[in-house]
Amino acid sequence: MKNSDCVKLTFTGDIMCTKNQIPAHKISDGYDFSGIFFGCKDFFSSSDYVIGNLETPIANAKYCNHLINYNSPDSFAKAVKDCGIDMVTTANNHCLDRGESGLEDTINALDSIGLKHTGTNLKNILPTGIIENFGEIKTGFLSYTYGTNARFNKCFLNENEKWKVNLLREQETRKGNDSLFLKRMEEDIKALKKEGADFLIMFLHTGGQYSPFPLKKTKRLADLIANMGVDAVIANHEHVIHNIEIKNDKIFAYSLGNFSSLFCVQSAPFIKLSDYSVLVNLYLSKNKNGDVKMSDATFAIAKTVKDGKNRVKTVLLYDLINQCCNKNEKNKLTKDNLKIHNRVSSRKEAKIELKREYSLKNSFTNM
Repeated sequence: MKNSDCVKLTFTGDIMCTKNQIPAHKISDGYDFSGIFFGCKDFFSSSDYVIGNLETPIANAKYCNHLINYNSPDSFAKAVKDCGIDMVTTANNHCLDRGESGLEDTINALDSIGLKHTGTNLKNILPTGIIENFGEIKTGFLSYTYGTNARFNKCFLNENEKWKVNLLREQETRKGNDSLFLKRMEEDIKALKKEGADFLIMFLHTGGQYSPFPLKKTKRLADLIANMGVDAVIANHEHVIHNIEIKNDKIFAYSLGNFSSLFCVQSAPFIKLSDYSVLVNLYLSKNKNGDVKMSDATFAIAKTVKDGKNRVKTVLLYDLINQCCNKNEKNKLTKDNLKIHNRVSSRKEAKIELKREYSLKNSFTNM
């Protein structure tokens, strides 16, 4: 732990590897993705634990050759770990892009390099999540998804295999009793608390695509999960940044954006600010009564930039602005910084000081 009295957790947005990126990283004996996330390595080093959403299988099968049907080499997962990310969520709409065998390959690949994960499963047991001990603070992590792109990848789980993916509802195009999935999720939450989780974080993969604001159903679902006993809801899937709310000492981050993707950098849509993401930091501490509470919350802004043909890298916007020598480009980046700051904090500032990290605590009166 960096600080014995406080735990700092950091969350990233979607970590993607699209079809054109893989050949761009080919080397003589495989693939090399080193450096793709190193622009954030120093930032991550101050955290006790860093979690990202891995939105691609790591499977022993044909690599990504379809626009929305993914698969990536082991070296991509290694690059994720090498930059300082400790755990990834795997419950998302791409987890079955290479079928059930690809799901199993992904889990085994992550285990082989020591990158922890939650969201997809090899065994039908509860809890499906992870508890990490940070001194006297036990933090629980769970991950659930709205679906698995079954209409595209044609992988439908049998009735006795649905436990392999933490689902919020029945897979696409199938009818079923969605309340059964929510009941299992509630049982998962209770099981993790029974095992001693003091503070529980739910990672949701839900929402629309490039929506400027969180959908009403996303907010309703987040509230429902909070009422089940979850302390923080961190959502992804929209590929754009949404606002963050703090209500009754609980935090709701509805979409962190694309932490890494070729989309919106070298391919459309270019106008959605989808080349940006936020890195959310939660600071947890235990009070005199033994309760673990969120003592502070902050965010930094990251940007995915070109790094050669079909190659990108992720850097902090603060560093990018400070290093920029082109006046027009610097002005544009500064305006984007303000726009994203106001979107995340739901404020309407005309001007703000350029900072590496912005506080969320001062943006809300009920924290």
